[in-house]
Amino acid sequence: MYATLKKFKQKKVYSIITDGEIWKFLLLENSSLTVDKKAYYISNVLDIVDRVGYIAEKFKNGVKK
Repeated sequence: MYATLKKFKQKKVYSIITDGEIWKFLLLENSSLTVDKKAYYISNVLDIVDRVGYIAEKFKNGVKK
């Protein structure tokens, strides 16, 4: 995440970590890492799709703003 932040001169980098069952969402902004405290489970795939859609919308609107 840090390399992406620096190499591509991004202000924010979103990340997803999963073992296939449990999904976690992270945001690196400047030098501050924020981890969503909620664990998202594949059994409730709509929550995961919602979070991924949120990230995609932020990217679409320009995370540099």
